[in-house]
Amino acid sequence: MAHALQIPAGKKIYFASDFHLGVPDHASSIAREKRIVAWLDTIKADAHAIYLLGDIFDFWFEYRHAIPKGFIRLQGKLAELRDQGMPIYFFTGNHDMWLFDYFEKELGIIIYHEPQELINNNQKLLIGHGDGLGPGDSTYKFLKKIFKSSVSQWLFARIHPNLGIRFANYWSRKSRISNTKMEEKFAGEENEYLLAYCRELEKTAHHDFYIFGHRHLPLDLSVAPNSRYINLGEWVHFDTYAEYDGKNVLLKKFEIRNRFYFFSFGLLICLLLSGYVGYAQTDLKKFKEWKAKNISSITLDRLGDFFIINKNGTIKKYDPTGKQMASLSKASTTLVEPWYHPSIFTYSRQKQTYSLYGRNFENKVAYHIEPALAIEPFLVCPTHDNKLWILDKADWSLKKVIPGSSEVLQEFTISPETINTDTEFTYLREYLNLIFLVDKNSGILVLNHLGQEIEIIPIKNLQQFYFFGEDLYYLENN
Repeated sequence: MAHALQIPAGKKIYFASDFHLGVPDHASSIAREKRIVAWLDTIKADAHAIYLLGDIFDFWFEYRHAIPKGFIRLQGKLAELRDQGMPIYFFTGNHDMWLFDYFEKELGIIIYHEPQELINNNQKLLIGHGDGLGPGDSTYKFLKKIFKSSVSQWLFARIHPNLGIRFANYWSRKSRISNTKMEEKFAGEENEYLLAYCRELEKTAHHDFYIFGHRHLPLDLSVAPNSRYINLGEWVHFDTYAEYDGKNVLLKKFEIRNRFYFFSFGLLICLLLSGYVGYAQTDLKKFKEWKAKNISSITLDRLGDFFIINKNGTIKKYDPTGKQMASLSKASTTLVEPWYHPSIFTYSRQKQTYSLYGRNFENKVAYHIEPALAIEPFLVCPTHDNKLWILDKADWSLKKVIPGSSEVLQEFTISPETINTDTEFTYLREYLNLIFLVDKNSGILVLNHLGQEIEIIPIKNLQQFYFFGEDLYYLENN
């Protein structure tokens, strides 16, 4: 069934899934629940609706006169939002499929047990939890039919809640998410069963966005030239969610405080932006600093980890506390973009090669840029829809291409009025459907996707800049 959306100006629709409240233990579940409530507080000002796409609880069963103990903070916050008129929709997952009418009667939250289609103007979204879709996993699909049957539910309801809930909690702790050390891995697009499902469905029914949970890994992958698959990740490791503004879907990470990393005079300085994500403020305070030498550049990924690129070509990955997580020696890179989730993107101008790595620099796949595509590929960066922008110095053209191919989707030449003998481009980035090109001697050139100049932000000798929501940050004169 299709549901029509009417999103007012300045409002957004938010999606989240896989909170898995209840595991791996009471203390960490409470801490996670508090983060979720804080996230709901930060989005309520501009939220038009909230969609929870399943596995909110690691186990849930509604007896006629009893529900599982706990999760009162989340239920209270959802009740508060509903009392304020916020539309909230709950899609059941494989862990909370035995959710019946409690949320509808007590909180006024609409429950869905199957994927639903949303229509906004000329865009279509297909959303759901995602379990049981795509090829393979025949054992689970068989078990799901048993668990969803009214006979199974009636039989389980005959067990006293003290025993039934205790047994179910024991069973749920055997799940993959319960082991907090088992972070999901991306094994290539060919092994993503939900992506395969989206691509097969796209052949007969176009959707601009497919939004699912269940996979436990934040993903933003191309289904077709005008179609993307977004997986929401989970909140045990990632705290990720998605927002839809009526035009585009962005995958984001929630942090109660947001950090910026700058390199200055031999120190790596972490600045803390006070407040919650989504509220741009100017209250920056130094959170931490590390001694660092021979740094070429620093960059962040969507999950809050940061990467130091040394002048000798070594790339080191750190978590937000400064603990080293992985490294790559002598990479000889011109550009490193770890936000190209789920891969780490690197480009080497010397070798005219771009590479895709796993999150800890494993499973490298390298592609050489052929002269037929770009004579002098000066800068290369990924796009939000998993394509590439290539800046060809031979004629100062920008080309949008499909990775691993010679197919050019879009091409334009930078205005001759912008290029002169002093032009020295150092950095290329796409963000919110705009192209940002740093000229060391003039500033940041902002272009739209037709190549039209929007503005030039005048900052000389700038190496890098950072985004936070719709704001741009950079370091000037320390």
